[in-house]
Amino acid sequence: MTMVRAWLELEDGKRVRVFLLSEDARQVLREEQAVAERLEHEVAASGEGSTAQQDLAEAARSIEEIMEELVGEVPEEAWKSLPDDLIENLDHYIYGIPKR
Repeated sequence: MTMVRAWLELEDGKRVRVFLLSEDARQVLREEQAVAERLEHEVAASGEGSTAQQDLAEAARSIEEIMEELVGEVPEEAWKSLPDDLIENLDHYIYGIPKR
């Protein structure tokens, strides 16, 4: 699974953390979303209130938790191998446009 973590600086000076995911990583996220939606539907259809909703809340994870888990799977050497100017020249590394 391939993922790149970076910070982008916006025109107003704010920095935004971004994750670039491979198709495999996107598929995992889609599958987890489908499971969460199915559980929500089952809870609604069962008429069971608090117990099912508690189970769903415990099973559901935020996208941040999922992303942090994925980031943790990437070896430290891979992060260190990223170019120092990745944030400033992200378009260059993704699309091949000239560096700034």
